[in-house]
Amino acid sequence: MTLRTLLLLSGLTILMVGCSGGSHSSDSPDESAVPSRDAPTDDDADPAPAPLASPAQPPTADAYAATGRQSAKAGRMVFDLTNRARTERGEATLTRDSTLARTACWHNQDMLAHGYLGHEDADGRSPGDRMAREHRRFIGSAGENVFERSGRSASDGQIEADEWAAAIMEGWMQSEGHRANILRQKFTHLGTCVTYTPSEGRATQMFAAVWAYLDEPMPWTVPASDSLSVDITPVKAAGPPAEYAFVPVREPLSEAFRGEDRGRSFDGTLHFPEDPGTYGSRFLFPEGQGRYTVLSGPRVSVE
Repeated sequence: MTLRTLLLLSGLTILMVGCSGGSHSSDSPDESAVPSRDAPTDDDADPAPAPLASPAQPPTADAYAATGRQSAKAGRMVFDLTNRARTERGEATLTRDSTLARTACWHNQDMLAHGYLGHEDADGRSPGDRMAREHRRFIGSAGENVFERSGRSASDGQIEADEWAAAIMEGWMQSEGHRANILRQKFTHLGTCVTYTPSEGRATQMFAAVWAYLDEPMPWTVPASDSLSVDITPVKAAGPPAEYAFVPVREPLSEAFRGEDRGRSFDGTLHFPEDPGTYGSRFLFPEGQGRYTVLSGPRVSVE
């Protein structure tokens, strides 16, 4: 593309791994701590909200959904403590997104099932990869904090939610990288999840800077050369995207609209590629004065 400046916001912001005391930490709206489909949940759980994502998720997205228990109360408390920390420092509060929370729960369960703490899951997917696969409406950028607690059994099969939430937040706030995510000005939405077994637990915060939401979930599987009419509701964006593209999933954002034939004007219809494969969606949002921002959206499997 010529005569315009691209501001690149990747699907991943800042990811940190560290430790604090006996805990290890690493770097549209609904209830925050949403249980995964098959996982047992503490009695304090609120009814699960209607999901924002499509029920036709990518294969293996919830492969370990029966691992551990979710503490809805602890998840809500982590969410509330996060907003308290932001408010005390003059930052805007974050909005709950139930699909971010579900993605956080699935990552907790993957970490517990495979005995690790980190951002890359057992299948080698980064947080940005998981967001593009699992959040079928999201267009924007994201960040993640993760936390581990081990060597402490849950009393009567349940944890003390307030004590766990306080320990999780203390660990993150004492770490510069994790605190930066919690207080990052550009984030708009958050999903939190706390998952545990009798001997250990994991917590994940999925942050998002939501530039826009697709009004309906984008299908995971689409026919080659098919088209789809979509409505896009801006959140941080000043208006709808000017252009869009479907590109190889590992292609840098900076390449998405390079060249005269890379992007297509957005007129309310998305046209999918002719060749089978997995593609990432990219959206070009005008920023004014000849400046544009490139954002990632959902991935699709073209068949």
